[in-house]
Amino acid sequence: MSDYLILKQRAAEEERRRYEIACKTHHTLDANATWEIKTNQAIERRCTERHRTAQQCGSTTEEAGALERRRDQLAQVIAAEQRQYERELDALHETPADRNQRMRERATALRDKRESERLRFVEEQYERQRELACEPLRAHTSRSIRKATDAALAHQICERSRTLEKENLERRAFDNLWEEDRLSKVEREVADRAARKQLDAAQTLVLDAQLRELHATREQQRECARNESKLLAQQCALERDEVNKLALMRKEETMRAHAESRALNAQQLELRAADAQRERHEDRLRLDAALAAERSASGTHPSHMPHPIFPTYQRIFGLCVFLSRTHPSHMSHPIFPMYHRHCFFRQRGSSRPRR
Repeated sequence: MSDYLILKQRAAEEERRRYEIACKTHHTLDANATWEIKTNQAIERRCTERHRTAQQCGSTTEEAGALERRRDQLAQVIAAEQRQYERELDALHETPADRNQRMRERATALRDKRESERLRFVEEQYERQRELACEPLRAHTSRSIRKATDAALAHQICERSRTLEKENLERRAFDNLWEEDRLSKVEREVADRAARKQLDAAQTLVLDAQLRELHATREQQRECARNESKLLAQQCALERDEVNKLALMRKEETMRAHAESRALNAQQLELRAADAQRERHEDRLRLDAALAAERSASGTHPSHMPHPIFPTYQRIFGLCVFLSRTHPSHMSHPIFPMYHRHCFFRQRGSSRPRR
């Protein structure tokens, strides 16, 4: 169990160490990249500013030489920083032997530096003691220092006056540029205002033309609507007249058909009445002949027994019933009482008793 915990702790420490190394590496790379980006941007910005300043104010040969010297110094500083950066990058991957050698070299360099500083301090103190001990030398040194101070002050005053003059020139140049820009803006605004007025006038003309066309179109539409309403009213009137004419024609045709139908029915009824009259006359003749033959054959009254021609009575009675529905006057025929008497005695099952 203890071995497991030890191994687990070692693994966690190893993981933490790798994480710290990765974080440091990422931080270093990010810092280097940021430094490079900012340095390039600063260099480009300064070059642009110098170029703009040189174009606006002009530069002399001395200023150009000073500018070149400053550029060389800046290039040297950047190169030194680059070499230092490369040495630091190389130092990130050094071995223990390299680290020891670097530490020895650094210790030697620090020792030599401290020794040189100590020697320089001792020499300075000796020089100061000698100057303090020698009055003429101290006075000469004071005069030299005062001259150097005065020269530096004069140089600073000259530089300040030159700087103020440059600033005044730049200010006047910027004022001139600003005034030119203002005048150009004013002219541009005037031109834009005039162009806007022209555009508004042209657009107003176009809108007026569109409105006139719109009013004309609407008036044409209203006129078309009025004409269409008139045509529709005329069409409705014509259709109504046509419908009335068709209704009258259908009514006349119906009345004519009814009249023809009534005439045809009357003709058919007359024909049927004539046929029925003829049939009744023939039936009466046949009946009288049959009755006469029966009387001559039996010498008795035919009503005392069932008549042999009863089916003939049934057929004749059916025909008489059909005719009586159209002509009730046929019900007075003597065949009807005879048929009823035979039907009555037939239902009772015996013939009529003799008298």
